[in-house]
Amino acid sequence: MLPMKENQIVKYMDGIKPHQKILDMQTKIRQYFQEQGYSSEELKTVSVAPQWLWKYRADIQREFEKIKTDLIRYGVMVRNDLDDNYGGNDVLQSYIMGELEKIDLLYPLKDEL
Repeated sequence: MLPMKENQIVKYMDGIKPHQKILDMQTKIRQYFQEQGYSSEELKTVSVAPQWLWKYRADIQREFEKIKTDLIRYGVMVRNDLDDNYGGNDVLQSYIMGELEKIDLLYPLKDEL
């Protein structure tokens, strides 16, 4: 069983789905790399890509920060001013990474088939 704060974060994410924009943008990014024939190793060194892709990457980070801000505002996460860490941040990151991994499975790259 998850501790109370972790359970609240998961419940919020499952119910509200504030990360849907992140998933939509990541799906488009992943589809692009799949269609272009990239491997997972090649993704580590991408330097040339369409402008919309770089915009989506920045937008994903902004959306993640917005979700953190909302969770802090609702009292589900707390900010520790001493070390700039957020209580619950690991839970949030793990949750979103798990969702992104589902996209990776739907759109495998050439070395993941």
